[in-house]
Amino acid sequence: SRNQTMTSIAGELHDGTRDLAALEAELLGVNARRCDPPLSEAEVLKIAASIHRREPCKKRGPARDHDPEREELVEALEASWCSRAWPGVGGKTLASFVRHLIRKGKRVGTMIPGVGLRVQESVRAAAEEIGCHRNTIVNATKRARKLGILRKDDGFRTGRDAGAFVLLDPRLACDTHPPILPSGSKKAVDKSVTTSSRRPVADLTTKHYRWRGLVGKGREMALCLIEAFGLQSAQELAVRLRWARARDLERRYLGSLVRLGLLVRVDGLYGLPEHYEAAQERVKG
Repeated sequence: SRNQTMTSIAGELHDGTRDLAALEAELLGVNARRCDPPLSEAEVLKIAASIHRREPCKKRGPARDHDPEREELVEALEASWCSRAWPGVGGKTLASFVRHLIRKGKRVGTMIPGVGLRVQESVRAAAEEIGCHRNTIVNATKRARKLGILRKDDGFRTGRDAGAFVLLDPRLACDTHPPILPSGSKKAVDKSVTTSSRRPVADLTTKHYRWRGLVGKGREMALCLIEAFGLQSAQELAVRLRWARARDLERRYLGSLVRLGLLVRVDGLYGLPEHYEAAQERVKG
């Protein structure tokens, strides 16, 4: 039930790093994003108060030691995420799933030398986070394994412990990603891309949207790339998203995002509004 799910999420969030007000605020945000229909505010606050009275699920540990090799691995995973083609419905959902794992892996992941980054996460928790069914995560994992992106790792799982995923080190792949091309293109058009600096994927604030919501996974990907690379023309974004024609991208994605208040268009360039996180909270799905 929604109440049980919110209670479970509250228990995970109550890790000793939040006071009651912070826990309430975060739970209300989760409720608005994930519950359809959402629970009443009073019910969410009751759950938060009940959970906050308990002992935290884990104490705040010491800050992670600086690990240059691990940081380089995360950077490689982020670069691979931004440059990879994620075609089709399943591809965009897989991109959302991998972005979630990169974000969590940067905070609490464990590096496996010569393999990749291990991220402890259950299928259920991942599905709740990115707004899809658990079976979707199972199918995405199978697809990602065939593509050499990640694999499941439950070798050390015991009892009710969450399983884990391993994001495979893209630097160890037999081949590298081809130059960024629009769909149907036969030659590189990297000259269309003028923005090279990038915000870390793990730091992106773009929400995970449900596939059938007002935004959906395809537009979510467009928002992520604009947040990552900053102001862009429709042509630049079309190159990154592998769209053959920029005008189709504007018609199907960018125009609706502008109308929803999630994008602004200034002098032919698309960017995020000043209060982006607040704009996202106003859009359901």
